[in-house]
Amino acid sequence: MKSKFAKAVLICGIAVTAGFSTVGAATVYNNVSATLRPDIMVKYNNEAIALKDANNELITPIIINGSTYLPIRAIANLTGLSIGWDNESKTILIGDIIEEKDEIGVRGVVKNLVKGKDGVTFLVEGKLEEDTMLDIAYVTVNMQTTVMKDGVEITKDFAYGEIKEGDILETVFTGPIAKSYPAQAVAKKINIISEDTKTPVINARVKAPDVAGKIMEIEEGGKRILVDSKSTTVNGLIWVTVNKETSFFENISEDIAIGYRNVSREFEVGNHVEIIIDGGVKESYPMQATADAVAVNEKR
Repeated sequence: MKSKFAKAVLICGIAVTAGFSTVGAATVYNNVSATLRPDIMVKYNNEAIALKDANNELITPIIINGSTYLPIRAIANLTGLSIGWDNESKTILIGDIIEEKDEIGVRGVVKNLVKGKDGVTFLVEGKLEEDTMLDIAYVTVNMQTTVMKDGVEITKDFAYGEIKEGDILETVFTGPIAKSYPAQAVAKKINIISEDTKTPVINARVKAPDVAGKIMEIEEGGKRILVDSKSTTVNGLIWVTVNKETSFFENISEDIAIGYRNVSREFEVGNHVEIIIDGGVKESYPMQATADAVAVNEKR
């Protein structure tokens, strides 16, 4: 039903804006008399709608020779189609609207925050992941930046004042990125992530831990830990190697939905840990693996 309606509108739109033509023949333009009819109400799914042009200005249906014409852009947007105009070929372009996902510039911990007159600048230090552009960057947040917390926009004035050192956040950049080290960029969107949130974040990315359980033994000054894992992925005793590439969380929930908070941490026997494995699990007894990220969950 949706596509039939859109096609009907397309035919009307071309008849009004581009003149009448047939394939292989020259276009014939006709001047016609039209009547604006602001009294005609248009409903979509039985709800009254306001028709607007590309400049968001209100427009009304028009009557030409007894037929009613509606603006193609307004109708197409309602039916989930995008509208474009190729001026060179005088062609209306109609297609499905493709939702663009924001590319996350950097995700990590806020450091070195400096307050300015119209915003704040700070260092975000994290880890390069599959869905991030950088592992570290200086980020500027201003009045034009959308600031969110756990995916919900903070609507009060000067929302950037909610950002504090130690926060975990992810940012979407706008404009050019200065190719220094660390890189420098202005934020289009910032999302502050609570450590225990279960709310989907920008381009939601949630991964469950591979290993979850109590530490039974510690070797080599914390470089190897024996965990009695009760997760659905790894169930049983497993030796986990922790190296300089391993990242750490504190007080996470059972789902890991953010980048890595790099913190120093001393393991203790009895700690409940949740671990993301780097690579595979060696089938021995106990099993063996290397940690990509380790969380010590003090709430368990």
